[in-house]
Formats: sequence, C-alpha cells, structure tokens
Amino acid sequence: MSTAAIITMVVAMAIIWGGLIFAIKSLPKEEQ
Repeated sequence: MSTAAIITMVVAMAIIWGGLIFAIKSLPKEEQ
C-alpha cells in the first residue's frame, strides 16, 4: 500500500472512532 492510502485509512478510522466515542459520551449527559 502507498503512504497516501495508509494515511487516508488512518484518518478515516480516526473520524469513525472519534464520532462513536463522542456519541457514547454525549448520550449520558443528555439523559441526566
């Protein structure tokens, strides 16, 4: 794989996981 492909994949995964973590952390605050 090329460097650009690896960087793109890492960035995409970071956005996906970041969004999941943000959603999980924001849910309890809305319930309280």
